[in-house]
Amino acid sequence: MNILSSSDREAPFLLDGLLESCEKLWDLYSPDSHTEDESDLEHIHHSDSHGYTEAVFSALWFKNILLQPHIAKVWQKKLFAYDKQTLNLSREGLVQASSAVNQGKIKKHWDEMLRIMCSVILGYCPAHLVFRQLSAGQAFHPVYHAFQELGRLVRTRATLRYLSSPELRRDVRKYLNRVELGQKFGRAVFHGREGKLQVGAPDEIHKAVLCKTICMNSTIAWNYLKLSDYYNGLKSDNERLEASEMIRSGTVMSHAHINMGGSLFLDEELPRSFKSTLDEMRNIKIMTPLNDPALE
Repeated sequence: MNILSSSDREAPFLLDGLLESCEKLWDLYSPDSHTEDESDLEHIHHSDSHGYTEAVFSALWFKNILLQPHIAKVWQKKLFAYDKQTLNLSREGLVQASSAVNQGKIKKHWDEMLRIMCSVILGYCPAHLVFRQLSAGQAFHPVYHAFQELGRLVRTRATLRYLSSPELRRDVRKYLNRVELGQKFGRAVFHGREGKLQVGAPDEIHKAVLCKTICMNSTIAWNYLKLSDYYNGLKSDNERLEASEMIRSGTVMSHAHINMGGSLFLDEELPRSFKSTLDEMRNIKIMTPLNDPALE
């Protein structure tokens, strides 16, 4: 868990999280042995405008992670061509590049870029520390400029894909809405003292954030159990199919039914929350339209 100050940009820390999570996902693809070509597995990640920089675009490209963010004020973003020839060709299209990237910077520092990314991917140093050092001061390190130049090409590709695909724009917005819902959920849980931390020591901040996480996870677990209990109570296949689609398209972060202030019952016996047992909930077979075993 990283504690960020208000002056920290999220993008380098996002890079840390993505590199770590993609390693875990890769283990899920082939837990015994990496028989599949890792280069064929492209991970797609969506973020908002604070989740990327041009240097982060290029760093994720080395790991075959496709960063496809929501691009605010996309009409103001500059597009870059690989060289003067492709720059001139873009002049004939509706969407035009403004300039070409500096290939000389990329070629000059290519070996150093590879060395840095190998160190980051292999876990010898955190990505946010490396890129913070490279971008420290008013004049960025020359290697950081090389990452930026490469990142401009990768970002241009992502921007063109974003402009040309209405489906992609809807998907990006859908996933970001879920992220915003999660943030709203966190604010609802962390409601005491107007939702403000009253401590400044890192250890105390960690404790407060972990307590909030436990409360959020407890709510999500209760929602899962309640949905499972409801699903077990359905009799017909049509009802179960309808419930499966409702659960799939919904979210388990709903919290309007939770009393965040808590309640005490001193003089009465509490009713059972669930009719099904935990074993019955664990052994649920989700109904699918095609009865696909992979989705059970």
